[in-house]
Amino acid sequence: MSNGDIISGFSIEALRRGDESSFRMLFEYLYQPLCYFALKITGDLSVAEEIAGDSFLKLWQRHKGFDSLVAIKSFLYISIRNGCLNHIKGEQRRIRRETDWGSAQGSYEDPNIIGQIIATEALLEIRTAISGLPEHYKRVLHLAFNEGLKNTEIAAKLGLPQSTVDNQKARGIQLLQKTLSKKNFLALLYILHLGSL
Repeated sequence: MSNGDIISGFSIEALRRGDESSFRMLFEYLYQPLCYFALKITGDLSVAEEIAGDSFLKLWQRHKGFDSLVAIKSFLYISIRNGCLNHIKGEQRRIRRETDWGSAQGSYEDPNIIGQIIATEALLEIRTAISGLPEHYKRVLHLAFNEGLKNTEIAAKLGLPQSTVDNQKARGIQLLQKTLSKKNFLALLYILHLGSL
């Protein structure tokens, strides 16, 4: 298992035994990125959250059948993908759009889904790297990356001078550059830049 696949408090053996705390750790780690994955397909946050939640429920019902985190993630991605496509198909049927399902389905074929999986995995790698930083860098970058706050907003929220936030953010980014792949480091910079606009 790579560092990106290690989840604090999670054990595949414990999950197979039905340990709820291990399942909760898995849920807390994967739920937000998988909502993002579903959102990119459906375009609707509440639907994405519902589909992701349903997929975790299915996972819990079958918890004895998984032998690795990779197998769990594969199951969740496939389950969410299918749930999203079923939702889209149902919506199209419900509102009787004139475009037929065959042409609309083309935009949701595997290359697009694979791209969304790659983007979601990049977000997971970035979140994991941020969680491994020293506490003062971690909290600043968490607020910038996960919540999209500007440095002035972070300073106000944490009760720190903005210069301290600027320095901690810059130092945290330097540390992340050493641990993230070049592609994911560039993704981090892009997301942080969008949050600062």
